Amino acid sequence: MDNLKTVNKVVTSRATKIIMAVMALAISCTVFLSKYEVNSEHTQQAKLTLTASDKTINKNEIFKTAHIYSQEYAQFGQSLIDAVISIESDGDANKVSPKGEIGLMQIRPLKAIEILKKKDMDLFILAKHLNIDTNKKTDYEIVEECLFDPRINVMIGGAYLLDLRDEFNDTRLSLMAYNWGASNIRRKLEDSNYHVENTIISSPIEVLEYANSVIRLSQV
Repeated sequence: MDNLKTVNKVVTSRATKIIMAVMALAISCTVFLSKYEVNSEHTQQAKLTLTASDKTINKNEIFKTAHIYSQEYAQFGQSLIDAVISIESDGDANKVSPKGEIGLMQIRPLKAIEILKKKDMDLFILAKHLNIDTNKKTDYEIVEECLFDPRINVMIGGAYLLDLRDEFNDTRLSLMAYNWGASNIRRKLEDSNYHVENTIISSPIEVLEYANSVIRLSQV
């Protein structure tokens, strides 16, 4: 998450990235809902009987379900997810950073494994859906391949943002934690006696600028 794009460059290609990101999230919900329960009243109302291999499902229904999925599961709003994707990867699903972060939302494999376990998502089910050969591969190697898929990348990235939002209860702090690491934000909060504004202003300027850029872009 060390390759911050300028807002001007991102805005010029925003339409393409919004379409790509919405498609990624829409298809990801098909995989998620085929295996896992999302126990909210609204999601249950729109939930479809889907399987990972179903090729005939109405696309409008998938988008309808994806809309509710993004509200109930990611709860950040699609525009913020779009902005993170734009700044993190500029819409390049094959991007790999020098630190080993992968895909649209630039997720490290170890973090992805942690999120999948926390959400009780089966890595091998996801790999099977993507036709990834898991024979004699470690979980790390399997999740590396999974993260290049836009659907899985957005699903895991959205889940991680939700966890950060739930922990820090502040959008700016959550985005700073996504960029800099949650442990660093926790330490800053402790040092500032859990004063949010003091934590924000005492953090590295590039971390604050990352969060501000995401928020500005999401409001365009």
